[in-house]
Amino acid sequence: MIRKLGSFLAVALLAAACGGAQDGDGDGDGTGSEVAVVVDCSTVAAAVTVTTPGFRFEPKTANIQVGDVVRFDPSSGHDVVSDGGAFEVGLGGSACFRFEQPGSFGYRCSPHDFTGTIVVQ
Repeated sequence: MIRKLGSFLAVALLAAACGGAQDGDGDGDGTGSEVAVVVDCSTVAAAVTVTTPGFRFEPKTANIQVGDVVRFDPSSGHDVVSDGGAFEVGLGGSACFRFEQPGSFGYRCSPHDFTGTIVVQ
């Protein structure tokens, strides 16, 4: 019994360390399809740059094509948190994401609760 429990724990820890149920899109549904992939901002041209002039995202809605890159540059005190967990930028950080799937992807500034949307065609 103890040996089985120990084996189970070892497998569980190994799965967690290797990503466990994560499938690339953060929802654990096994599809393996990623909505947004982090890319190095210095090596790509962004189709859109989202900023935070005051207490809003600019642009509020960004329309892009599959494969386009969006750069998020929130000012200090603001972050970017996607509704489905597909992408996130910390307070005052900067990051670029290549959007790999069509759809509408909402996000918000968690400290201030203003919102924005990426629409991928």
